[in-house]
Amino acid sequence: MTIGISFLISRGVVAWLADLGLNVSSFTETFLIAVLFGAGTDYCLLIISRFREEISQGKDKVEALKCSIPSTGEAIISSAGTVIIGFSMMFFANFGLYKTTGPSVAIGVAITLLAVMTLTPSIVSVLGERIFWPAHPSRVHEIKKQSTFWHKLSILVTGKPGRFIVVCLIVFIPFIVSVKYLDRSFDQLNELPASADCVKGFKVMSEHFGQGDILPVKVVIKSDKDIWDNRSLQVVEQISDNLSKIDNVAKVRSATRPDGNKRNELTVSYFLNSVSKEMDNSQKSDDTKNSLGKLEELGKMADDMSGKGDFGKLVDATGQTIQGISHVNDGLESLGEGTNGAVNGLTGISGGLVKLTSGVDNTVQGIEKVNAALGNAAKSLEGMAKDKPEIIQDINYQTALGTVKGVSDNMGKISVGLKDIKKGMSASSAGISSAKDGLSKVSEGLNKSSSALNQVQVALEQIKDGQKLAQDEITNAMNSLKDAFSSLSNSKVDLNKLTQGLDKIKLYADEYYAAHKDSDSTFFIPANAEEIDPAFKDLKNAMNQYISEDSKGMVIDVVLSIPPYKIEALDTSKVIKRVAEETLKKSYLDGSEMHVGGISATFDHVRDITADDFVKLMLFVLIGIFVVLCLLLRSVIAPIYLLLTIVISYATTMGVSYVVFQLIMGYEGLSWSTTFFAFCLLVALGVDYNIFLISRVKEEYKPGDVTGGVARALASTGGIITSCGIIMAGTFGALLASPIKPLFEIGFAAVIGLLMDTFIVRTLFVPAIAVKVGELNWWPGRKVKILPRDE
Repeated sequence: MTIGISFLISRGVVAWLADLGLNVSSFTETFLIAVLFGAGTDYCLLIISRFREEISQGKDKVEALKCSIPSTGEAIISSAGTVIIGFSMMFFANFGLYKTTGPSVAIGVAITLLAVMTLTPSIVSVLGERIFWPAHPSRVHEIKKQSTFWHKLSILVTGKPGRFIVVCLIVFIPFIVSVKYLDRSFDQLNELPASADCVKGFKVMSEHFGQGDILPVKVVIKSDKDIWDNRSLQVVEQISDNLSKIDNVAKVRSATRPDGNKRNELTVSYFLNSVSKEMDNSQKSDDTKNSLGKLEELGKMADDMSGKGDFGKLVDATGQTIQGISHVNDGLESLGEGTNGAVNGLTGISGGLVKLTSGVDNTVQGIEKVNAALGNAAKSLEGMAKDKPEIIQDINYQTALGTVKGVSDNMGKISVGLKDIKKGMSASSAGISSAKDGLSKVSEGLNKSSSALNQVQVALEQIKDGQKLAQDEITNAMNSLKDAFSSLSNSKVDLNKLTQGLDKIKLYADEYYAAHKDSDSTFFIPANAEEIDPAFKDLKNAMNQYISEDSKGMVIDVVLSIPPYKIEALDTSKVIKRVAEETLKKSYLDGSEMHVGGISATFDHVRDITADDFVKLMLFVLIGIFVVLCLLLRSVIAPIYLLLTIVISYATTMGVSYVVFQLIMGYEGLSWSTTFFAFCLLVALGVDYNIFLISRVKEEYKPGDVTGGVARALASTGGIITSCGIIMAGTFGALLASPIKPLFEIGFAAVIGLLMDTFIVRTLFVPAIAVKVGELNWWPGRKVKILPRDE
């Protein structure tokens, strides 16, 4: 009842403080349940156990309670104080999960302590001995009630403490040594059950895209300079190129590599190679020489033309041409007259053929009619033979029938022949008509030619006059051409030098390309890139994905070839940051703000922060617990070895966890939060049993009889402290049912550590050390007096 009430009050107080601004982690309620029900139950059991012990000595409930509270209260308050200090120190952590979990648990333990020290005694006072029903402790003498097992064990341990110390160390040391091989895992997905939808979804995405593409390392750069400037892009490409050479890096996506591939066509070596190819294609040196050769030929032509003096021969030739055209014109006129006569004759012939064709056509029609009549006569004769068959033998009948058929056949052939003649005559008529038309066109053409020649003759007369004027102008032009060639000849030397310079540039371009084509990390986008190649527009759109709208920031995606949660990935993110920083130094973007993000970088920072927190909080917790023990025992020596045993217990527990999880179960490592929470729980809670034992040793101690005091304390508290340890381990054992691996691992470590504290450290190790230390246990709080053995 006490613990249930304290839990509900603690939960409400924490919720109220959360409303006021206290940050509370998702682990808080889990730890509140485990710690409050475990530690609170132990505190209650300690009070009730001492009350039972006092009742068994014959005291009434009031007197028994008065004796129980002072003796156990100091131990309970000290024990709760160590837990409160242990969890309160987490407030000074830098990591948020630690910082927001510890204070809430400390508040809960403080409320539980208040309830245990007030509510529990009140309930015991009201119920008295009835709380042990059906047992009656007052009827059993304490000497008879003591466990034989714990009495014998206490005598054995205190009789040979050295052996038990050695045996315990033999058990502890192998596990302690194995701790150096313990790794921490930062795989968040691996912490969830495989049946979780998010785990299944990520697995499917990983199979199709790869974990590195889904969760790349991101390098973010913010500058006051324009990223689109070629000088800035040059630095981006250098960073991308250097990052791509790091181990475990699959590819780098950036403004200069939007698809993760190097853009060789935008490197200086590629541009120089393009220039070289263009020079090869244009054959610039040969074209220059050919042009100069043509200029020389033109100069010679000018000399030749100017040397003739005039165009007299051309003028004479033009006059002769005019005379020839005149004779040709006379011949054309005579030919035109003969052609006209031929056209008239062909007209007469064509008319006769038309008439002849008409006569032949009439003849064919007549023959066809006669042939039709003969056909009818033949049919009549053949009909007579059907009526009078005997007529077939008549020689006259046979002659008549044969004659009719023969004439009919001949007439048919004649008809065919006449039709052919008709066709030929039609073709002849058409040919004569064509010939007539052709001759008519010829006559017309001759007339036009004659007229044209007359016009040509007149034009040539005009040309003849114009040639004399052109002669003077052409002569002047040739003289000007000679002067121009003289100037061009002077430029020939300059052109040759230019050609030689271009050849040297081409040679340098070829050499640079050969030396840097595979390692060139330069980057250059021409100002008119989109005019040169429209594909540059698509490239710039892709580049926009990695450059901020104000052109002052950019991001680089570094895709890893290994899962982003692995320790190697976290180490790689450190290398990525270092390489990016070194590349930025003394570059055009020197002084820019640079950060590394992504899952791998995030958990790399988590690893560093939690490692620093662990060291810092370990010192804080140990110092706080040491102070509490010093106040409780009024000693310095005993707190030192009590803390040492707790640290040994924690290290051994981590070694057992390493063997179970990494060696047997094949885990990559314990969850990154397990080691820290396990330390806080085991140190803060594990020291409780040492406090319960050593406070009873202090009570049972008699000067000069440390061994007897330890034996009596172990025998009287063995059963109850063991019960407390089992209860505490049981509460944390509930975490073993959690599907969340960090909680499962913390639960496992807490169970192993608490059971180890209960059955080995508190039962064997601490009592043996206390006996060995002897009277120094209480230094400097008590005066040490060494008595002779015979006294």
